Amino acid sequence: MSELAATADAVLLLVTSMPSTTIVEGAQANLRNIFRGKKIEVEEIDGVDANNKALRSEMFNLSNLRGQYPQVFIRSGGTLKFVGDAEAVKSLNDCEDIPPEVLRDHPHIETFSKAFAAFLPEAAAPPPPPAPSKRILEGIDNVMPSAHPTHHPSDGANATARGYVILGRHDSWPAASAPLTMDINGAPHAVVQEEHDYMVRGLALARLCPTGSLDVVVTCMDGSKVECTIRVQTVH
Repeated sequence: MSELAATADAVLLLVTSMPSTTIVEGAQANLRNIFRGKKIEVEEIDGVDANNKALRSEMFNLSNLRGQYPQVFIRSGGTLKFVGDAEAVKSLNDCEDIPPEVLRDHPHIETFSKAFAAFLPEAAAPPPPPAPSKRILEGIDNVMPSAHPTHHPSDGANATARGYVILGRHDSWPAASAPLTMDINGAPHAVVQEEHDYMVRGLALARLCPTGSLDVVVTCMDGSKVECTIRVQTVH
């Protein structure tokens, strides 16, 4: 490594604006694409620019690859370090595909992420997990004529309340979290375990769910609460 004047840390790409062959031109383009893909900004040093003669000579002395382009260096804390030529940097990038467990067991293997760790953008924080979707319950607003209408105390003396909500089959709820009550607009309604399904009966769903949909909370045996949405169908 060589001491340089104190300047900002950076990845330096030594190139030539007058490539002698298409191979050199392609190698320079390939390195630019690699760094662009990694979202690493590089500082290009044109080796044929007379203003860069001193720095170019310093780079050639470090790499022992005089007159060869492109080459990659890292400037850190005023110190210049040679990383490699185009083939070496490509190899580092190819090593990114090595399985993590292999890299863990062979820490001597160099990778692009190791060599340029200080210049890689911080990984974006993972998005928050999606909010759990509400359980959808089937509500039946039974308005068919009946000789024996039933009422729920909260529905008023004259309200017919023959609607019901199906909470699902017994095996759709864990045994320890079987539903006990369903809170509708702050009022708890008992859940009954019928032959096949858990049910809440005696509901005036036309009044409780005028829009055809209502959010409720089901309290379970283990004390847990499950947010649900009732989707109401009217049976005539």
